[in-house]
Order: sequence, then C-alpha cells, then structure tokens
Amino acid sequence: MTKNIISHLALFVVAFLLNINVINAQSTLLEIPLEQQIEKSSTVLEGKVIAKTSYWDDNHKMIYTANTVEVYKVFKGKLNTEIVEVITLGGFVGDKGIVASHVLDLKMGELGVFTLNEDDTKLSVAHKSNTPQYKAYSGSQGFYRYSLSTNEVANTLQARKGITSSFYKEITNVTGKPVIEMKTNPDAKTSNTAASKSSQFPPRNIAFSPTTITAGTKSILTITGNEFGDFVGSVAFRDADSGGRGFIDALNSEILFWSDTEIRLEVPSAAGTGEIVVRDVNRVGTLSSQILTVTSSESNVVTDPENESFQVQHINNNNFGGYTWELSSRFLEDADHPGARSAFQRSVETWRCETGINWIISNSPTQDNGLDGSGHIVTFDNTIVEPLDAGILGSTFSTYSGVLCPTGLMWFVSDLDIVFSTDMDWFFGEEGIGNGQFDFEEVVLHELGHAHQLGHVIDIDNLMHFASLPGQKNREIDAGSIAAANNIQLRSTTNQICLNIPLMTAFAGNCSTDGSDDTVEVSEAITIFPNPVEDQLFIQNVSGIALNDISIYDVSGRRVMFKDLRAAAPTERVDLQQINPGLYFINISYEGDDFTSRIIIR
Repeated sequence: MTKNIISHLALFVVAFLLNINVINAQSTLLEIPLEQQIEKSSTVLEGKVIAKTSYWDDNHKMIYTANTVEVYKVFKGKLNTEIVEVITLGGFVGDKGIVASHVLDLKMGELGVFTLNEDDTKLSVAHKSNTPQYKAYSGSQGFYRYSLSTNEVANTLQARKGITSSFYKEITNVTGKPVIEMKTNPDAKTSNTAASKSSQFPPRNIAFSPTTITAGTKSILTITGNEFGDFVGSVAFRDADSGGRGFIDALNSEILFWSDTEIRLEVPSAAGTGEIVVRDVNRVGTLSSQILTVTSSESNVVTDPENESFQVQHINNNNFGGYTWELSSRFLEDADHPGARSAFQRSVETWRCETGINWIISNSPTQDNGLDGSGHIVTFDNTIVEPLDAGILGSTFSTYSGVLCPTGLMWFVSDLDIVFSTDMDWFFGEEGIGNGQFDFEEVVLHELGHAHQLGHVIDIDNLMHFASLPGQKNREIDAGSIAAANNIQLRSTTNQICLNIPLMTAFAGNCSTDGSDDTVEVSEAITIFPNPVEDQLFIQNVSGIALNDISIYDVSGRRVMFKDLRAAAPTERVDLQQINPGLYFINISYEGDDFTSRIIIR
C-alpha cells in the first residue's frame, strides 16, 4: 500500500478530544513459495531489527516505519554495508498511529531472513536516508522469523524446523551461490550461552488452566510449573495470524503475576490454538505438552512501544446508529466480477442477522479513487493507487480513534474499508467450485468478521481461520465467532465513551435468510446522483416505491435540509445551493423504513 491509499478523515470531529487514529488491516492469503520469493527479490539477507523510526509522508496521510536491520548474512544481492532499512506501512508518530496487519509488521529484536526489493516509497525529504532502503516482497510473507528456542523458522504461511541445517540449504539451492558472511550473529552465541547457564534448570512441569479460552478479551490464563525464575521472563503462544507456524509473545503489560512456580496473564489478541512456550529471563524456553484451545479472538489496539493493549468498540458513525458501506462504482455495477455485489449484500445480511451489527449499504456509488478516509469503501484493488501485495485475497482496514476519558484511554472504530484482489479466480455460484478457485462470499464473510473486530483463529474449518483454501466453500459463521462478535456488539451498544460520543444501536431493519432485505431492494429501486454534487441532486425512483421524505445531515448530526417526497416525480430534483460544501448524510424514508447514504457537496 502507498501513502495515497488511506487517509484519516474521521466522521466525528471533536476538537477538544485527544484523537489517536490507528488503522488495522487484516487479510486472507494465498501462499507465495519461497522459490518465487527469492527469484522475485533483488536481495535476500539474514538480519535483526535493532531500531525503529516512524514518520508521516509528505501529505500527512500515511505513516511509514524505517526498521533498521543489522545484516549478518547475504544470500542474494550485493551489500556494501552491515546496516539496511526495511520500510513498512504503519507506525506511531506522537498521538497518531497506523497498524496494518499482513503488511509486514516488524518488532524490535526480531531475527530472520528477509526477501527484499529496493523501496520506491516517496518519503519526505526529512526522512530520506543514505542507508539502503528496501521493502519486503509479498508483504508479511517476505520475512521468515526465527524461533531460536524451538529451532523453527516461519513466515505467515510456511514453517520449517532446522534454521541452519535445513533452511539455509533450501535458500542456497535456489540462489546457487555461496552465502556472504557480513557479521557474526550475536543472538546465536547469546542463546547458546544462556542455554548453557540455565540448561540445568529450564522451565519444567508446565501446566495451565483453563485449557479452553478466548483471546483479546482480557481472559486470564494461569500457568503452573517449576523453574520459571524469580524475574519476569516471557510467555509465547502459537500465532493465529500465521496458522500457528510461529509464536507471539504476550505483552509485558499482559503478564499480571510471575513467580518461580506460577504465572498469571491475559491471553493476547493474536494467540491461537496450540502449545505455549514459557521462557525464563535468559529466554531459555520449554514447550508445553498441553494444548491450549482458543475458540475466538477479538482484535485489540496495541499502543507503541507495545506496552498496553485495549479492546475496541463500534459507535454511531453515520448518525443512524452504525456504519454505511459504500461500494465503488465498478463494484456496484459488477463491472469486474459479476456477482460480487450480491455476495457482499448477502454477507452483510448474514452478520447483522447473527449479531445485530448496524451496517447498511448505500445505494449510491462512491468515486473510484481508492480509500479516501471519508467513507466505508468496498472495492477491488484495480481502483486504488497500488494493488494488494502478492498473495492477499482481501484486506480489511479498521481505523480506530482513541480518546482520553476520566476512566482512561478508550478506543472506537471510526472508519472501515475493504479491498479485494481483482486478479484472483473467484467463484460466485452455489455449486461446482473449481480446485483453483476461491469462494468470494467466504472471503467477504471473513473480512466482514474483521470489520466486526474479530481476529484470526487456528482452525481450518472456521470462517475466521487466517487463510482461505482454494476449492472450498465455507459460508457458515461458527458459534465461537458469533459469541465473540455479540460480546463486541454488547460493549458497543452499552459502554458509553466519554464526552457523549454516540453509542451504536442494534440493526432494526428486516432480517431475512435469503439476503433480500429492504436495503438491497431499495438500493436497486432508487438512484442518487451525481455524487459529488454541486447545486442540484437528483433522486431517481425507477420502480415507483412509495417515498416519504428526505433529510440531509452534517457530520455532527445536525439536519440541514428536509423535503417531503410523497408527491415526488419519478426523477426528483433537490436544490442544495444553500448548503455549504462538505461531507453529508442523506436519509430517505420510504414505506415505513429508511436508508442512508453519503454525499459530498462541492
């Protein structure tokens, strides 16, 4: 993604709040083989993240992070320096932040192999560097993290045992060249030293309760055993964002108690089903024999430098109780993939029937100019500045705002956007999916789960499993995901955020089982154009549905115009000359119901 993809125009502007914006993107993935990653990369190296610096782009719309990497080995390419920078999307600058999952997110101290190309991001002059700058090929799949305690190496979709004995050989078999040693890897030496010092008394007898739990919900896991040490070490869980191919550490703030024989901690958001690892202060770890089952996960906001995690909630974002999805004109017209629009409409219906999430779909297309931050855009990636990274089927961008309340920092969803790859072999039918096809409706349901603020789980039969499989069709939401989504919905409709930011209300429209809800029908019956508009707006009622009235609201919820439509012509003109330019919401009441859409007045 480039700096032009997402901007941070929030729909609620409260001038005296402390506003902190975060974008979190989750996605489904298609595996890119290691051989292809090496062949498509100009440089393949082993290194460790030793520093991070984040900054805004010139347009103050996107944050990038320069991850300083100390280079130990070069498998492909030529380097004249032991230090490079890997540029990634996202980061924190002051009280603003962007987090994009599946667009590579590197953490301090991480060690592994990078598959890289020269970075072409247009950075501000103040942040140009003489240090060589790169970006990972295939996003999150372009970094293979080492787990020294288990001798594993894994990216998002692939894992291997044997870092030096197997993985090195696999790389050199592709490059056909000897490895260039740039610098001794101090971690290998440190790990061996720590192991020798602690090998007599590593953590042992690991047991925990409960054995079934949820992640990202502040649920507490109690671990018992011996030789944990008197100083706080770390606890790692199987990484749900990679299907358990790697491990993630609980944050220090999530570890509530540590002694030589007992640990109590909150299970982090990205934790998945599998073994856990307990490491002492020297990072000597032991893998549990028990399996922890994680049935569902909530997405959390994690503040930088990763010292605290927060649960999030929805709000009344559109002044009608929730959020309004806006389809790009090509998506709305099924111009690229016929059937995509209906699949999206059915998927929205499925989620709101299960949880009451207050989503409606605008009947007016948004402009095909990518994600502008002013609405909840649904589009294929041929309408944005830079397509999705190789292997990504779809990505959901959740923009969060944080406000400092008397009770502490609280977070809510202020924007949502979903982008799908246009180049995939999509399936839109009911029967006969091909072996190499991906079911579009399954991917839409998955991404809407992320929009609902659900994280990944490790269960290949679960809709929220991190990756879709070609040739399969799973359109059922499991009981665990429904329970987690309902928990978020309950919080969103009852947990008042300070300064009276309006709460979400439950969806009150008709809930059918066939996807033919009133929103879908009216979107086919009424067209609002042009959008953006200057002086005259037209409402075309092609099917003769009985309209009642139209109201236009500004972003603060103030009604700025009302017009009776009971005697309206088939194409009714609405004069907007007395309304100031800006973003507005148009609400049309019809036959005992209503729907809303966004318009921009120039």
